Amino acid sequence: MNQRINYTPSQVVSVLRSNVHTEIESVTTFLYTSFKPVVASYIFKQGGDYEDAKDIFQDVILIFFRQVYTLKFEPKSFKELEGYFIKIAHNKWLKKKQADERREQRENEYTNQHETLKDTKTPQNQLENDENSNAFNEVLKKLGEPCRTILLAYYGEELSIKEIAAQLNIGNPDAMKVRKFRCLEKLKTLLSKNE
Repeated sequence: MNQRINYTPSQVVSVLRSNVHTEIESVTTFLYTSFKPVVASYIFKQGGDYEDAKDIFQDVILIFFRQVYTLKFEPKSFKELEGYFIKIAHNKWLKKKQADERREQRENEYTNQHETLKDTKTPQNQLENDENSNAFNEVLKKLGEPCRTILLAYYGEELSIKEIAAQLNIGNPDAMKVRKFRCLEKLKTLLSKNE
């Protein structure tokens, strides 16, 4: 049966700076059992879930190790150590929330623009109405690649953003959304010049 080893803050620091792998592993286990529940509790109170708590705690541990190893932090008490973990978790949580809000705002903007475009003259309508038109084919040629492929796949073949991203080997659907939007703007500009 493994007995849990307790460390004082100064022992934690000296072990982390020692580079002795087995001792560092033992200190890491001690830090996980001592502070993961504290960090998780904080994250849950902020509205996070288990995955959020797990991810943030990983970041907290890495930052703590780096700060101790580079002599930027040396806790004098267990309470100071706990406070430091909470402070890092708090900062990481705020950054995550801000990033989530920015992503949600971008998604809402794209959705709103897509809804607005449904009510106006869209490339899909243009494709349906002018598919055999030489003028429209000329505009598509001017559009260039990869925009032509992206818009024809999205509006002509009705593929999803995720499917198009996979087809073009662009791993991130968010990046594909941005590209599609830019291509759409470029097409609208070309169409307005052609009218």
